[in-house]
Amino acid sequence: MLWMETYLLYCSVRLGVVVVALLAFIQVYVPAALLLIMGMDAVDPIIKLLENDYEYGKSPFVRKQINWIENHVQAFIVLTVTMLTIHTLCCGLAIFGALKLKKWFLLPFIVTEFVRVIFCFASHIILMIILKKKLNLGLLITVTLAGGFAILYLGYNWATSVALYQIIELIHTERYRQLYGDDPFNPQLPPSYGTYTPPPLYGTVENVRVLTTPRSSDINQQKQAQGVSKFPRSRKQQPVIAVLPANYRNNNTQYQYNNLSQQKQYEQYQSQQNEFGNWQWSELMVGRQRKPVISRNW
Repeated sequence: MLWMETYLLYCSVRLGVVVVALLAFIQVYVPAALLLIMGMDAVDPIIKLLENDYEYGKSPFVRKQINWIENHVQAFIVLTVTMLTIHTLCCGLAIFGALKLKKWFLLPFIVTEFVRVIFCFASHIILMIILKKKLNLGLLITVTLAGGFAILYLGYNWATSVALYQIIELIHTERYRQLYGDDPFNPQLPPSYGTYTPPPLYGTVENVRVLTTPRSSDINQQKQAQGVSKFPRSRKQQPVIAVLPANYRNNNTQYQYNNLSQQKQYEQYQSQQNEFGNWQWSELMVGRQRKPVISRNW
């Protein structure tokens, strides 16, 4: 599985390795030149930070390394410059391997760049532990985040070189040669490339009618083109049409009969009220008229 197919989502991995090797060459060449020009003056600030720190200043391992550097200055400079020079040579080999697609020229750069990333990561952690008591919180957070993103970018560059190594292995396989030829710089497209059409998922579609929605700004123009004015015409009041049920006659007769019977009862009730006042009819009944009413209620 390839680690990446493009560098920074813009250029090819091959060009990305060239850029990464050039950046690594600059990052290694500058410290080597400062060490050769300035000597131990370039390293003294770091040594003083380690000596003045409460934790690392008393560490036996740190004290042993500082004493060795102070007693063997020339050996330290020669060893450091030699290591940096080897890394610059590996950068040149990586550029050549990327241009010529030679994977074995990438291996030294992959190894040395991995060591440099680990060294920068450890140095950043130690430096932040030392500076946490000398910087305010805001500046410490800013420096920590900036160093973390820088180391993350170094790791991404190292992964780019590994991805190019995988790609070079892929283009030298037999299957790749059968498909694209022996020359990786001028690949030959297979005969079936661009001619294969996948079958339709839902069968063939015929007589397709595309309906387009007009824009809102074109509606008035379309109305004018069709002879329709912008303002709607006044419409005449339409007559109200009553819808009657099918059995209207039977229902209407029954309704009139019920209405007449209710009206007669109401008139009879009004006449009783006018005649007897507030007395109830059951209270005024006597004899044979009251007996059936009482037997019916009980």
